[in-house]
Amino acid sequence: MVAHSHLESGWKKTLEQYYSGTNQGADTANVEIIFTGSYLALMEDPKRRITYAEIKYFHMWYTRQDKTVQEGVKKLVSEGRIEFAGGGWTESDEASPNYEDLINNMLQGHQFLKKEFDVTPSVGWMLDSYGHSSTNARIFADLGFDALFIARHDKSEAVVRKPNKSYDFLWRPYEKHFGNEE
Repeated sequence: MVAHSHLESGWKKTLEQYYSGTNQGADTANVEIIFTGSYLALMEDPKRRITYAEIKYFHMWYTRQDKTVQEGVKKLVSEGRIEFAGGGWTESDEASPNYEDLINNMLQGHQFLKKEFDVTPSVGWMLDSYGHSSTNARIFADLGFDALFIARHDKSEAVVRKPNKSYDFLWRPYEKHFGNEE
């Protein structure tokens, strides 16, 4: 099991309220505590790892740290103990995707990761999207992702896939752009 993040960038609270943990009546999330606690736990035990998905909050936390913590984070990234999946600024909104917005979202997160850590995510990571678009899968394929992991699916998929134990599948939204036909 690998610990991972999925952090709302705006749902019941503002971005800053989620980050700082204010407005507890709307939601109890406190992103700053999650990142600080994760960092301390990683520094305490070399067997621990974590995967971060959305980069906006990570960027907020990381840029507010002193140089010692930033260097510690860079070391953890270089050791593969902090990994990035997806790497968009936020999780893409697949409910009403706009091609340009999807690309810009990924570009902003990936540029920060490349500049700061010289890493590029290789796995798509969509844990909280209500439905999935072929457009987003196409963009992920064009980004060179090796895989796309999703957590939500249509109930009709579960009816078929659960009894057949076929939750792992190769999705080819645009075959000429997403793997070969073999």
